[in-house]
Amino acid sequence: MFGQDSAVQTTGLGGLLVDWNVSIMVLSVVLVVRLANVLIGIAAYILLWPEDGRMYKDEIRGIYDGTIFSKIAEARAQKAKM
Repeated sequence: MFGQDSAVQTTGLGGLLVDWNVSIMVLSVVLVVRLANVLIGIAAYILLWPEDGRMYKDEIRGIYDGTIFSKIAEARAQKAKM
């Protein structure tokens, strides 16, 4: 126990491996979250499919509160009537 701050603190190669495994797990979670955010952005773009290529703030907000779905249904109904 000499040279250690606590009984569970590891030093040497064991400590390096523990720190490395934790770092890999944290990096994996960060990468998964970033990938999820990219996929959410792609899904939102496909859902809205803007004519001018721009997604506006109220359209994005409409995805989260559900109002965009009724607007899309009305637009499709009008398009079907024509």
